[in-house]
Amino acid sequence: MRMSKKTEYAVHSLVIIACRCGSHVQLEELAEKQNISKSYLAKVMQELSKTGMIKASPGVNGGYCIGKELTKITLADIFRVFEDTPKSISCQFANRNCDAQGVCEITQRVGKAFEKLYEELEKTSLADLVAKADVSSFSLSWLKG
Repeated sequence: MRMSKKTEYAVHSLVIIACRCGSHVQLEELAEKQNISKSYLAKVMQELSKTGMIKASPGVNGGYCIGKELTKITLADIFRVFEDTPKSISCQFANRNCDAQGVCEITQRVGKAFEKLYEELEKTSLADLVAKADVSSFSLSWLKG
């Protein structure tokens, strides 16, 4: 499984915003730090805003700030916005005249793998990521400002 660009940009943007400790971060800065298109990132930020993970403030002094406690936002929450979930696992039974619907070993195994992935992602909060950014053995200085 590959993490989508939207998920990657969302995680990085949330860490950048969280490292600002309550101050607003403008879209232009987020896009510049990640070397990505401002219009593409705006779509990602709009989706995050819908979930309440971030709050958007318009105007010259506006931008984005964290909308929930850092400990209440998990990697699983972020992935659910942009990635497939265990409930989205499906097969094209009807197109193949397949009689394994509901008992298909492949679909069941893939579904279980997704469940385990999301269980693991639930264990890491945005607070954990921010703490790791501060003590990481590799450089995350580009995320922290």
